[in-house]
Amino acid sequence: MNLSHYVFVCILLLFGCKRENNPVKNVATENEQGIICTNNGCTGKYSGPEFIDGDDVAHQFSNEMSAAVGD
Repeated sequence: MNLSHYVFVCILLLFGCKRENNPVKNVATENEQGIICTNNGCTGKYSGPEFIDGDDVAHQFSNEMSAAVGD
């Protein structure tokens, strides 16, 4: 390969990729359980007993957090 081939390949690599012009908005959303999600991640806190009347409420919070992250 000669110099013109190397220049062509460099130009192709620099300008060959299509860029999306869709800026990502960093909007915070909060669900019923107090889980707040942004484009950077989700945060939330559960404080209380693990079980209430036989219901595993701590695990339910974990499921809600997983669903929020998945969304």
